[in-house]
Amino acid sequence: MIQINQSKRHYNEENNTIHLKKIINESITMTMDIEILSENFIEFQKEIFQEHFALLEESIHNIEGADETNIKEPFENILQNLNSKLTVFGEKINKTDFFPIKWCIKIYAGDVLLASLIGNTSVLIFRENWLYYSVNNDYGLQGKIDLFSEFIEGEVQNEDKIIAIGNDIHVVFDKKEIKKFNEIFVQGGHDTMDFLEETLSMRIDQKEIGFMAQDTVWWIAESMSKPTSSRKWLSTWWKKMLPNIDNVLQVSKTNKYRVVVGILWLLTLVLIRSAISTSGSNQKPVYIDEAWNEKTISPDQIKKDITHFQKLDPSSNQKSHLYREIITQLDRLESQEYRPEDIEQRRRILEQHYNKGFNIVYETDLSNFDDELTNTKAQLLAFTEDEKATLGVPNTLIVTHQMLVGWADGAIIGPVNENIRGTAVSTPDASSFLWCSSNILRDGLYCFDEVGNITNITKAWTVDVTTESPGWFPANVVWLDIFGKTNLYVLNNDTFDNEDGEFITRYRNIVWTQNQFQIGDDYIMPIGSGDQIPEISNFAIDGNFLVWNNQTKTIQQRWREWVTFSLNSRDIEIIGWTESFQDIGTNVKIVSNINTRYVLFFDKDNQTVTVYDSTWLKTNDAYATNYSLKYLMKFKFDLQDENVIDIAISEVDGNKLRLYMMTDIGIYKIKLYDFITNIKDSEEE
Repeated sequence: MIQINQSKRHYNEENNTIHLKKIINESITMTMDIEILSENFIEFQKEIFQEHFALLEESIHNIEGADETNIKEPFENILQNLNSKLTVFGEKINKTDFFPIKWCIKIYAGDVLLASLIGNTSVLIFRENWLYYSVNNDYGLQGKIDLFSEFIEGEVQNEDKIIAIGNDIHVVFDKKEIKKFNEIFVQGGHDTMDFLEETLSMRIDQKEIGFMAQDTVWWIAESMSKPTSSRKWLSTWWKKMLPNIDNVLQVSKTNKYRVVVGILWLLTLVLIRSAISTSGSNQKPVYIDEAWNEKTISPDQIKKDITHFQKLDPSSNQKSHLYREIITQLDRLESQEYRPEDIEQRRRILEQHYNKGFNIVYETDLSNFDDELTNTKAQLLAFTEDEKATLGVPNTLIVTHQMLVGWADGAIIGPVNENIRGTAVSTPDASSFLWCSSNILRDGLYCFDEVGNITNITKAWTVDVTTESPGWFPANVVWLDIFGKTNLYVLNNDTFDNEDGEFITRYRNIVWTQNQFQIGDDYIMPIGSGDQIPEISNFAIDGNFLVWNNQTKTIQQRWREWVTFSLNSRDIEIIGWTESFQDIGTNVKIVSNINTRYVLFFDKDNQTVTVYDSTWLKTNDAYATNYSLKYLMKFKFDLQDENVIDIAISEVDGNKLRLYMMTDIGIYKIKLYDFITNIKDSEEE
């Protein structure tokens, strides 16, 4: 008989939760745990879940000899009906934009677990003080309400701990940190729930954890435990032989030969039993893959997985998942000191195929981007010592119909190459500039300093930018950018503590001037009382706002409601190499514009540039706020004597992108469209 002991912790209102449990028979137990996060129609939603839980219970009860093999179809049917009912409910309610729901339905049937997750939920399985498997629900804000996933299936064993968490564990922690967890767990002495609660609370607010629930599996009868097939057969055979021992002992007085044979036979059984026990304690580790299939871990199997990894599309989630599986398997083997020379060899093989497998261009010398056919150098120009002495440190690269280079103490307007170096404009009387954007005429730069002063630098003049807003521009400007021929957008530090939800301020120019602006309009993101808007350091404008949320490790889109200053917001789904956001630095920049389908992600700390393609195309108005980003490639720079400071693309290029890069030595141009074309051609082969 299976027994499930449950322990739950709530970090939000418990009134918005449902906990249902039903023991169908001695081998089947089903549970439903739901957290409703919306504030409207809570009781109605609860009725939907309770109704379908009762229907599932009835369906299983009606199956003669119900077990793990014949309950899958009714479970799948109930899930489909439940999702249909939720969809209809969500579409009928116009007062609420979205109904978020979390948690899962689980059926324990014998030694099999069937589970369906809903919303932003992760499930972790701990076995013998080891994080044996983890999965997060692949959810997205589609439609009006969260829906249940297709059910997943896997084996459970005695004393397994199945923990559900109301957040994506792979976003909160990277794979290196999870590996450290296992190093701590195997030492013992740690309560799993306490440890996870403490570590999660160090990264995210407890409200974002949502809930944490642990099911501990106990087998009441030993026969319910599931050894491997050979051990199960031998174990059964051993038990059947035990009654015959009495017969051997009874004839011992009359037949010494039979006694000797019997004792030898008994000794053989003991040795077999001992061998079984020994083999059980030294079994090769096992692993549950993304499809919940149990696999024995071995270097030979990992080699096959690596071969399969090479053949998969770099932009597919399958390739990303398989890579994570291979790393986890190698880590598990390494922790058990299993044939270290084989493990090291497999790691080397995987590393050799890693860059090629994920379209990573690893470069130590930018001259390798020179075009030998046209005899064109990648480096457009090198900064001179005089420019550095006069202008200070370069910080900004902008490309419109010309290049614009911002410096701490001035700018260079219109450089082209070594022969046409542009006009250097020094601003010795101004404070040092932190960053710049193009001005609205694209003939110079708006640069801001640490106290919020904005200066327009062109070839002809250097002029203070002013506004009719009371109190001038906000102090502590973080970022600014322009859009169209009239709009200047300013982000400042005060935004993040504003309980009214202020995100950014837009200023329109006064007619006939690009140096004077009207009173600003605050763009608002509605938030709850006391909440804070996640801090961002920059944004790109492509008709909407693109930002990087470093707290959630997501690229977000924000767009304006029609005829209002209220903003909608969503996390953009990333398709493909999800690990591309692991180990991200804190100094990042999103790059895109209204004329291109592509989005670039520059990580200055790690010296990488990642390229994503929108699908469907974000340049199509029909999908402007409803597209995903598909991973294409990544540049990884490990330069000897220089560092990449900034990157840029031009609106003029459209989808035929050229990547402009500024280092502390000079400016380079790479034909990015050649790389993109080669990748797409190889995908079609």
